[in-house]
Amino acid sequence: MEPTRSGWFAALGPRPAANQLDADIACDYLVVGGGWVGLHCARRLGKLTPDARVVLVDAGRIGDGAAGRCAGFAIDLAHNPRNKHFAEDKKGNEEEFHVNSEGIDYLRQAVEEMGVDCDWDPAGKYHAAATERGQKCLTEMSAALKQIGKEHRWLGREEIQARTGSKHSFAAIHTPGTILMQPTKYLVNMAAALPKLYTYALMARLLTPSEMAVIGASGPFGVIPAESFGATMRLTDDNRLLLRNVYSYARNFRSNLGDVEYARKHHEVAFQRRYPELAHIGYAHSWGGLLTIAENGGMIFGELADRVYGAAFCNGTEVARGTGWGKALAELGLGQKSRSNDILNAKTRPNRGYPAWLTEIGVRATTKWRFFRAGKET
Repeated sequence: MEPTRSGWFAALGPRPAANQLDADIACDYLVVGGGWVGLHCARRLGKLTPDARVVLVDAGRIGDGAAGRCAGFAIDLAHNPRNKHFAEDKKGNEEEFHVNSEGIDYLRQAVEEMGVDCDWDPAGKYHAAATERGQKCLTEMSAALKQIGKEHRWLGREEIQARTGSKHSFAAIHTPGTILMQPTKYLVNMAAALPKLYTYALMARLLTPSEMAVIGASGPFGVIPAESFGATMRLTDDNRLLLRNVYSYARNFRSNLGDVEYARKHHEVAFQRRYPELAHIGYAHSWGGLLTIAENGGMIFGELADRVYGAAFCNGTEVARGTGWGKALAELGLGQKSRSNDILNAKTRPNRGYPAWLTEIGVRATTKWRFFRAGKET
């Protein structure tokens, strides 16, 4: 249970109580976890085996867990393709693009064919730089995109500042393949659209027309920092500002109010840097969400035991990636072959972890250093 409520979930207003599993049930397929992987695995199983009984269970509220606490980017190519923890080379980038694009197509089908409302916006994403280091990161990213022939466009100071209404960044790259969405809205509405089943960011309040005029942004947008430990920023369809910029170690996979308060202080600084004329309004919600990362960038995918299939360690970009994984996992369990399954089965598995106490020290020290190094990108 997270110590604070997600702003995305709160924006949906009052929700009916969740269904409670209070008796033994029988099923053909049991899917554990209603995040991006689980939800789309259940959907694919239902499509491929329409006469089977598929049961989806989750320990919490679908949409208010880790899956619904992201920034709402469905990314076709990992936003740091130069980073070894996402893709190491041309082949890795191309395979990443294939799996993620399949995930985005599956998301699009749900929106177009099933009527899943999620504020779907095919606007692409911006990678923005506010420091010389950020500029270097953009140059490296551009080289990686050119290597695999992926479209992107450079923006100068005036254009990116006019787009976001913030004077913070001086250069950016736009890539067109990313979808922006309200992640909790998608997860909740997707779960409702299925056949009957058992089942650290900040967000400002709704901005007034005069406050929107002060910002002067040219419409909803999504900005990812050039430096991977910088701040992610969204302006949503309903005129809410969202910023995300803090990583911390979650002991026993849980954050606490102290972690949220630590992040809140950094959020205030990030807000002031980007919109000093609006920072006085504060923000309505501050929350965190779990992100699992293997030290070597490895992942779990496939048959874990007899008739038990699973996936873990998305290492970021879970909206598109997790959707693609869930679809592929259902197909694998039913004996179907696909390029995505071949790619995912060949991926490196996570290396053996260090003792928890040593991992915590290492993660906390590394994140503090990288956050400091990112400087004004945060």
